[in-house]
Amino acid sequence: MTGNASTDEKIRNLPTMPTDTDATSRGDAIIEIRDDSDLVPRVSSQYTRSSVNVGSAQPQTNKKRSHVLQRITGSFKPQSDPIDVTETRTRDLENTPNGFPRLAAFQSSDINFSLYRSFRYLHSRVLLDLQDEITSLEKQLDYMDEEDHEDDPARLQSRYVDIDRAVRDGRSPNRPEILRKIRAKLLDYDEILIKARQLESFQKPSERNYRSVRNYYHNNKPLMDSETDSIRTKDDIVSLRNGRE
Repeated sequence: MTGNASTDEKIRNLPTMPTDTDATSRGDAIIEIRDDSDLVPRVSSQYTRSSVNVGSAQPQTNKKRSHVLQRITGSFKPQSDPIDVTETRTRDLENTPNGFPRLAAFQSSDINFSLYRSFRYLHSRVLLDLQDEITSLEKQLDYMDEEDHEDDPARLQSRYVDIDRAVRDGRSPNRPEILRKIRAKLLDYDEILIKARQLESFQKPSERNYRSVRNYYHNNKPLMDSETDSIRTKDDIVSLRNGRE
């Protein structure tokens, strides 16, 4: 009994190895880093001499993780454009002066409201007038050509001879003058003729869009009644909208 008691007493007096639980309760833990790129600490179950404090290791880990996240999010952070690039301006209908200014703002606010007269009748009148003027000049030119063909054929074979003899005999209007008038009239005539042809390709507005514009005229009265005749000429109205409605 005495020998056993002495042995037990010696065992109790030996220094004990700390367990993982003991080390953790005191704030001591074993941190193993796989490599330099591993940011997540791992607690070892083996007690070694390479031990560090968890409290001092955790801020460093968070700092590394925060730095990485900052680099990742920073590279995808959108750059804000300067104000002179993003600023836009629009015309406010209600703040536009009433009358033709506000009516123009309304009709230009939507392509479906861009309805205007084609003036087909007036195009025809102007074309007919120009056509008659050009025809008259054409007759003068034909008469002069026939006359010179009989009396002085050289004037039809040389512009220089024709101009020189026109100055000498005082003919008025002479051939160059008639041709200049014809050229000017043809330019006007051709331009209007081509424009009239293009207008024919414009389509009619839909009944709904036409009614919308008519209702705006009626409800808001942007113009005096005597100035609203254009929108009443429904058969002459065309739409700037391209394609089917």
